[in-house]
Amino acid sequence: MSIKRALRSLEDADLIERRRGRITVPNSIFVKVPTEQKCSFVWNDSALCDGTEMIPSTEQKCSTNQRNKNNLKDNHLIKTTDAYLTFGEYQNVFLTEKEYKRLKADFAGLDGLIEQLSAYVQSTGRKYADHAATLRIWAKRQKSEQKQAPGIPDYTFTEGESL
Repeated sequence: MSIKRALRSLEDADLIERRRGRITVPNSIFVKVPTEQKCSFVWNDSALCDGTEMIPSTEQKCSTNQRNKNNLKDNHLIKTTDAYLTFGEYQNVFLTEKEYKRLKADFAGLDGLIEQLSAYVQSTGRKYADHAATLRIWAKRQKSEQKQAPGIPDYTFTEGESL
């Protein structure tokens, strides 16, 4: 009964999700990662000169673990990852600002490739783990296809190379 009560309280707090399995398959329990801070502060009128707020832990209505997490964030010990920006006509290509700037510097015609990737993902429903790596592969493949295209011969050379 203790385990059932604990699981029920975790489920009520929206920290886990239980899914029933088939008759021969056991139930599954999924751990959820909280995305927002669900704490309320009783008062927060004591601000320090650097803009941070100092709130005694006795005044917070949070669990001990949540207080420790809040303190780490306030002390900048936990670095948040860059937020992903959406690109493309269908807003389904996700890149950080740093990745976008780096790709833009490396490849001409990046915006056209982003539009192609956006349309491709939308039409096929495929999912990519890293859109920046996919765009980099597509750009290199497109560059090699342009070199192999018949027509005008390629007369590029490096300095010191003879023709």
